[in-house]
Amino acid sequence: MDASDRYIQQAERDASPDRFPNPLGNTSSSEKREGPEEIERTQSASSTTSSLSSLSDASVAERDAGMSRMPTQRDDAVELERHATVLSRIHTQRSQHSQTVGASLKSRASRKPLPSFGAGKPYPPPLPDREEYVVEFDGHDDPLHAQNWPMRKKLATGAMLGFTTLTAAFGSSIFSAATSTIMRKFHVGSVVATLGTSLYVLGFACGPIFWAPFSELKGRRLPLVIASFGFSVFNLAVATGKDLQTVLICRFFSGFFGACPLTVRTLCA
Repeated sequence: MDASDRYIQQAERDASPDRFPNPLGNTSSSEKREGPEEIERTQSASSTTSSLSSLSDASVAERDAGMSRMPTQRDDAVELERHATVLSRIHTQRSQHSQTVGASLKSRASRKPLPSFGAGKPYPPPLPDREEYVVEFDGHDDPLHAQNWPMRKKLATGAMLGFTTLTAAFGSSIFSAATSTIMRKFHVGSVVATLGTSLYVLGFACGPIFWAPFSELKGRRLPLVIASFGFSVFNLAVATGKDLQTVLICRFFSGFFGACPLTVRTLCA
């Protein structure tokens, strides 16, 4: 320990006599200073570094002893990410995404140079990792998460979705029992009478093209309400249609609106 270190140590003891008791008694700082007979050591860069490090270590020790550590938002986020339930749900969501919409082939990078941005402006920097823009729930106990809903709400929502899905699927094949009646009433052949079932299935194929992105933008409730209303209206039109073209057109739109419960329920699963 050189003269600078001893001087800093003595200054710390003078500033905090209770924390750093003097082993030699109540000796003043002037008595403990070095006498003129001692050879003064030349201050170097290494001694300055050691002095500053000892001073910073002492300051850190005083700070840790004098105040308690409070949890911050970052600490909470780390604990949140490490929760077993959150990790399991994130893994399940990524697995479903990779096996459905995320399983498409990636587009090839174009070899053509990009056009100029205009007005001499450079292109903006590329976006960072897209994981930073993923919308997630606030922890494993977020009340907005469907798995955290009360059991009564889960049963009611599941019953409504199940009933609408059953009705839409049941309506596709129930019309085939009335093929002979359609033939007699409208005086058409079996091929034309079968169009009622075929157009309904065609509406099933066209419906998800609209309902899937619409539910991603507006949520699940609004598409389900609109589709349930449209499905009911067009089925009533099929039952009260006076001519064949009305029946066939309304069957197509019945399948179009009936595809929404199947599409949205699959996305929620």
